[in-house]
Amino acid sequence: MLPALKRIWEIARVIRRHGLDAELDPHLRYPAAKVLLRMLFGRSKYDVDSPFAVRLRQALQELGPIFVKFGQSLSTRADLFPSDLIQEMSILQDQVPPFDSSEARSIIERSLGNPINSVFQEFDDISIASASVAQVHRATLSGGEEVVVKVLRPGIAEQIDLDIKVMKLLANVLEFLWPHTRNYRAKDVIQSYYDTLSDGLDLMVEAANANFFRKRFENDEFLRVPGIYWNLTRTDVMVMERVGGIPIRDVEELKSASVDLKKLTQNLVSSFFVQAFYDGFFHADLHPGNLFVTESGQLNIVDFGIMGSLTEQDRGYLAENITAILRRDYKTVGEAHIRSGWTPPDISIEKFEVRIRTVCEPFVGQPIGEVSFGLLMGRLFRIARDFNINIQPQLLMFQQTYVNLEGLTRSLDSEIDIAGTVRPVLESWVRQRAGIASLGSSIKSEAPHWIGAAPEIPRLVHSVLLHMHRNQIQNPAGRKQGALNEFENIYGKLFFGVLGAALLTGAALDWSWDGFGFSTFVLGIGSAICLKMAWPQKRR
Repeated sequence: MLPALKRIWEIARVIRRHGLDAELDPHLRYPAAKVLLRMLFGRSKYDVDSPFAVRLRQALQELGPIFVKFGQSLSTRADLFPSDLIQEMSILQDQVPPFDSSEARSIIERSLGNPINSVFQEFDDISIASASVAQVHRATLSGGEEVVVKVLRPGIAEQIDLDIKVMKLLANVLEFLWPHTRNYRAKDVIQSYYDTLSDGLDLMVEAANANFFRKRFENDEFLRVPGIYWNLTRTDVMVMERVGGIPIRDVEELKSASVDLKKLTQNLVSSFFVQAFYDGFFHADLHPGNLFVTESGQLNIVDFGIMGSLTEQDRGYLAENITAILRRDYKTVGEAHIRSGWTPPDISIEKFEVRIRTVCEPFVGQPIGEVSFGLLMGRLFRIARDFNINIQPQLLMFQQTYVNLEGLTRSLDSEIDIAGTVRPVLESWVRQRAGIASLGSSIKSEAPHWIGAAPEIPRLVHSVLLHMHRNQIQNPAGRKQGALNEFENIYGKLFFGVLGAALLTGAALDWSWDGFGFSTFVLGIGSAICLKMAWPQKRR
């Protein structure tokens, strides 16, 4: 309890020092609480001309690595916060003071179970990157391979647990003293942040993510992912291939190396959308420090600690929204939100469409290549929040990653037509999703379940028919000729329906395994005949 109280005291003093509490004073429920705060922490001394978003960023930086990371998490919540705060939080970088190299050596030796000199021919004590959760060192293996070693910060798990508990406590206090802050759903944001941060505490998870991408794009001419040394990777240590290249933020150096920036930006955008829509799994930390470009224009991508995933429903929702925006069909944008299934039953569709139009109309006069679809999506998500539409966290992560991607690509090529680059990728995915190949793939994936359930079908059909027959015998009306004829008619149609379904399943399985052939044709014709005989006829 004492460490938590000490941490709360530190946080409160930083809040007062940067005048963050002054923004909440007008909304304070109990005026006496204002007096108490001033007695405990003194008066705020800050630059009154400095914007709130800037002061918040400075306070988070002062509070340390975990709060810096929290600020980055806030930057992904375009549905909750205004654009100026989102922009300020987005500039927070992972460059935090490194921990002592002797501690890094100790963690590596303890984790790998060997002296560091027996594992590495060389180990650079000066870290090349330092983040809130881990830091990275250059090294050379005994065989001469050049690698980088990522090491978790000592005591980071305990520090995260403490700061998360404090954050949740402060969120409760804020909502009690300043009721209007409930609109920002602080506790939900903190929990989402904790879930994201927890994944980064296991470097085996990051290594698995990197390995998936490496295999997925091993034949790709543009994207390259460094290899993982699994025999030297543990929960708190990861060793991976060292890749070269020019940092993507060094535009002038890229130009000096004659890198085709237009092609680079187009490939970067296309690659991101291929990841998100074809795989449903994308790199969600595309800040410049993680991207390096070779002189041939190949992109080396590192740091797979933050990943995003999208379900089939998520991808359908996004594709419909983005393509509708590209067509400037804003009515469809509203309908896509409603069809998502996340809308409350009492939503006013008319009012919702009016708000959609209000947000989208200012973009109508702009050239399509200059429209920021990431920011537009963020505004749409905020409108959705106003109507109690529960936008999924993974969509917010996609949106913020896309905003960062737009900013990055336009810094490389200000004339890039992002819409023209995105459209063919989305159209191809939609065609594939609706095509015969997709149906065949779905049939193949479901085939084992169909085969497993098939033996039960005759017994279930027999049980239903027996139940119907007994009802006819027990019911006096069942002895009438008309009722008996009706029963026989139902029996016959059910028989042909089951037989037709079985033949159709056989045709589908035959087609998915061996392609369309004569046997598929015969089974399909037989299924059609049986289903036609089972189809209900209109009474004359």
